[in-house]
Amino acid sequence: MAGLKRAKKFRQKHLPKKLENVKKARKLADKYGKRTTKSLKPAASAKAEQTRDFDVPAQELFNDADLKNNSNSNANSDADSDSDAEAEAKSSIEGGDLMQYISDDDEDAKAEEQAYLAEDVEIDLTVIKKWRKQLVRKSDTLPTVLTAIHTRSETTNRDIEQQLSDLLLEVVPKALETHFTPTNAPTHPVQKQLTEAVLPLLSSADGSVLVRAISLASSVLPLVSEREQKQLAKALASVVVRMSTSDDARLAAFDAMKQASLLNDKTRALFAKQGYKALVRVSARTNTHTLPTINLAKNLFATLFETSEVVTPVYDLAFSEIRQLALHLKSALDRTKNPGYDLQVCCTWPFVHSLDFWSRVLSTASPLQPLIHPLCQVTLRTSTLVTTVQYIPMRLHLVQSLIRLSRHTQVYIPLSPVLLDTVMETSCFQKQAKPSTLQRPDLESLLHVPTMYLNTSVYQSTAVSAFVDLMVDNLCLYSKHIAFPELVAPILARLRKFARKNTLSVVSKPLVELCQRLEANSAYILKQRANVNFGPKDTNNIAKFLQDVDWQNTPLGKEAVARAKVREIQRQLMREQAEAAKAEQDDQDEQDSSDDDSGSDEAEMEDENENENENEDEEEME
Repeated sequence: MAGLKRAKKFRQKHLPKKLENVKKARKLADKYGKRTTKSLKPAASAKAEQTRDFDVPAQELFNDADLKNNSNSNANSDADSDSDAEAEAKSSIEGGDLMQYISDDDEDAKAEEQAYLAEDVEIDLTVIKKWRKQLVRKSDTLPTVLTAIHTRSETTNRDIEQQLSDLLLEVVPKALETHFTPTNAPTHPVQKQLTEAVLPLLSSADGSVLVRAISLASSVLPLVSEREQKQLAKALASVVVRMSTSDDARLAAFDAMKQASLLNDKTRALFAKQGYKALVRVSARTNTHTLPTINLAKNLFATLFETSEVVTPVYDLAFSEIRQLALHLKSALDRTKNPGYDLQVCCTWPFVHSLDFWSRVLSTASPLQPLIHPLCQVTLRTSTLVTTVQYIPMRLHLVQSLIRLSRHTQVYIPLSPVLLDTVMETSCFQKQAKPSTLQRPDLESLLHVPTMYLNTSVYQSTAVSAFVDLMVDNLCLYSKHIAFPELVAPILARLRKFARKNTLSVVSKPLVELCQRLEANSAYILKQRANVNFGPKDTNNIAKFLQDVDWQNTPLGKEAVARAKVREIQRQLMREQAEAAKAEQDDQDEQDSSDDDSGSDEAEMEDENENENENEDEEEME
């Protein structure tokens, strides 16, 4: 509204003559119609051509008596000017270019108006102070303020830039709360300006400014349309997965997404989809430093799918994304038509993180649990897609995600065969490995080990230890079940047979210890169920068996807790080593850059000395 009023004022002040001429020309056009030289008689047309460049009364070209009478009543200078305007307009009618005349004047007026409105109006502290007061009283000033902030985002005056930023982050939210409501804001033209003002801050700001910008975005989200909500959702999701974002800003951005997702089901699906896309984008750069942030983002974005009832847009989103993963797997299985597709798409971090993300989603969202079966099928088939020694870490990652899903949903997933095949069907664990001084590989941040680790003792011991950890974590889920001895009987038989035939102590010793833990837990269950007085058909009493006993107090549960503590200590040590190596690399890079700078300075000095010597030689020769 302020822009329209300003434009109207400009027209009244700067364009009175042109506007008056346009009005008169339109009036004459309505009265006489649009005439062209073709509609005139040949004599009149010729006369029009002869008199076009001369100052003669244009009324002679018309036969209308009223028009002639009007042309003869020129009593003063104002009348003369009006007559000249009418003559100019009528000559335009005769020439057939009346509409062109009107459109040209309109274009000139609009061009001058836009030039006036777009000129660099000086913004000082007085203007900002005035805006600060006006925003509290009325909303007409908001478009002007947002335009100024958007166009002056790169001003050289730091004080003005800081004042505009404070105005946007402090006063604008209060003005939005006072003058706008979610019912009328999506139709207001200021919503696009709001989005354009907030997006640059979300992408470039940091620290406390970023937290305030996120707070502003949270207040803007209910007031904008779906298109602007999508842009803000994408920006907020990028803040959550950005590695340089502080924990406060990351949690604030997610809280804004969570609050906005509660508006309606469609908005919930929109924010959930943008969070999933942001996670897939950032997951391609997985390493020891980025893995904690990626895991945190997976846990946060998974809560956006939590619903107490079936939400159709959210269910459709989860179904379509899991189906898309299944289609990728189907294409990878057909190696004749798509050679190398399995390594290019399915055996990548984005694909593995996507499967792990949906396992976290289905672990908490009960209305989405019908999708557990297709997700398990895709994950299990992906784990056996590449059976080489190099891709053992990928198989372990996928099994770990299914163990989490089984723990939270109480769904039995047969994972023991997949884990047993990982060790027993691989030749790497059946022959003597060469000694190596390499560091222990961090399998949590690796999808496939480098080639230099193959057939080394350090890789053998690390892989077997990871296998035992996952086997314990998987079977401890059923450590209180009354049928645990029958469940582990085939597993024990297979483990004992492989341990007897294997001559490698680094492989056989951990497997023998695992068998001992399983036997101890089986003996514990047999002792507890010896006194029961119900049969296998009594499902109610079977469900109540050892319900008062914590799984951590079982023999296998104690082993799982102890191994988890050891893994956490090893993980912390590896993280510290990685940070130390990164700091050392940064120092080395700085040293190399400083050496390059000093070398360039020395080269410049040598060039200058050579030039001076050449000049001296030339002077001597002269």
